[in-house]
Amino acid sequence: MADHTLKIDDLKRKLKRYGVTWSVSRGKGSHLMFERRMSDGVFTFPIPTHDSDVKVCYVRGVRERFRLRAEDGVSDKEFYAKQARTTRGRLCFWFPTGRSAFRAALLRNSATTAH
Repeated sequence: MADHTLKIDDLKRKLKRYGVTWSVSRGKGSHLMFERRMSDGVFTFPIPTHDSDVKVCYVRGVRERFRLRAEDGVSDKEFYAKQARTTRGRLCFWFPTGRSAFRAALLRNSATTAH
């Protein structure tokens, strides 16, 4: 599967899986500045948001800049998948109540099930 155009929201969703963040304030004019922190530094890539579709050249560029290509271990199939990916064999969950509330619930649950 070759790179293709994406809606800006779809691109954000896909990049978020790999720890990429974005900022409207860092972008110039009608651009979003995407950022990924890696072991060898912080990498950024601006993407214009004039249109709701992100052109192929920007999708290809962002994948190359953030090392999300097949050569880097992220296949096209994995990148364009609609479902969330796992992180080191564990599913990633989001808890709206916050980390401390989740920890307290775990402790309560483990205390009631302990023999």
